[in-house]
Amino acid sequence: LYSVAEAAFYARVPTVTMARWLYGSGKGARVLRPQLYDSEEKFVTFLDFVQALAIREVRLGYGASLQKIREGIGRAQKTYKVDYPLARQHRMYLVGKELHIRLDDDDLVQVTGRYANQRRMIPVVAVYMKDIGFNAEGLASNYLAFQWQGRNISMDPQFRFGEPMLRTAGYSARALWEACKAEGGYEPAARAFGVAPDDVEAAFRYHNSLLLVNKKKAA
Repeated sequence: LYSVAEAAFYARVPTVTMARWLYGSGKGARVLRPQLYDSEEKFVTFLDFVQALAIREVRLGYGASLQKIREGIGRAQKTYKVDYPLARQHRMYLVGKELHIRLDDDDLVQVTGRYANQRRMIPVVAVYMKDIGFNAEGLASNYLAFQWQGRNISMDPQFRFGEPMLRTAGYSARALWEACKAEGGYEPAARAFGVAPDDVEAAFRYHNSLLLVNKKKAA
């Protein structure tokens, strides 16, 4: 589980934006229903986080409106019984400005716009998910958040509660970033933690990129 602020930080969007997408605000209704919507506290699960990544991609990268994304998710769930459509492998597609889902018979069904519920034939390229790994049921199971010099920083709910990890080193990216700051460089931090300097640098670059992006969005 993540807090709304943590999920927003990792997704590189403002906290108020993440909160609106998942829980709604005075500016509009929520876009999707979080897994733990009825909880007393506002938590974000890994599947919520992955769907938020998809919303960011479709919204900011392709200009789809929140109303259209909300419509597509709602129809996928209610009409076609596809839970977590934005966190499933090769389920949601963008054709022009309209969202489609792939059914079990491999047909595409348009779920937004004037011709919603009309079938279209594949293939169509998915708009995101190149950095998402999936389990046997086709649900998102891990996310490759950053790569540098052969070092991978990933998020997996099976490890350290989904915190971004440099798994080959055995430490979280934040821990190595903090070590670099405290020890005064990559090499001193690497010696302190028993890892390679490149491990520390990869973690430092990743965490710094999050800080810079989120600082710009908050400005």
